[in-house]
Amino acid sequence: MTTEEFAKGFKYDGGSLIAPWKDARKKMKGDCQDFAWTVLLIETGGKLQALLAILTLRAMIWRCWSPVNGAVPRHAALRLRGKGWIDSTEREWRDTVSPHKKAWPAGLPVVLGIAALIWAPEWMAFAWGMM
Repeated sequence: MTTEEFAKGFKYDGGSLIAPWKDARKKMKGDCQDFAWTVLLIETGGKLQALLAILTLRAMIWRCWSPVNGAVPRHAALRLRGKGWIDSTEREWRDTVSPHKKAWPAGLPVVLGIAALIWAPEWMAFAWGMM
């Protein structure tokens, strides 16, 4: 499935700010975070590659202020280096996040936690070698 095919068939179903990101390819529905995460999975080829893209700052899902709700940054948009921005409301790649406004990277604590788990064996080996 391509990003274009996914974007065309995706149905928005409101979610929660704290819900985990889901791969929406099977049900073809979800919230803006699910849309962004699924596009990243499609573009990178899988979960490990998507996490690597986030850890290397090649990709980032951003929390954004929406023109519909400017008080709280509830919307999520994907920025992928070499492609641009895409989200569940403007379902095509573009150069800016407009009409939304960037707030902060979404899921940053999760990404840092995963990075810590990935590199934990090296940190432990380093710590034991120093003692």
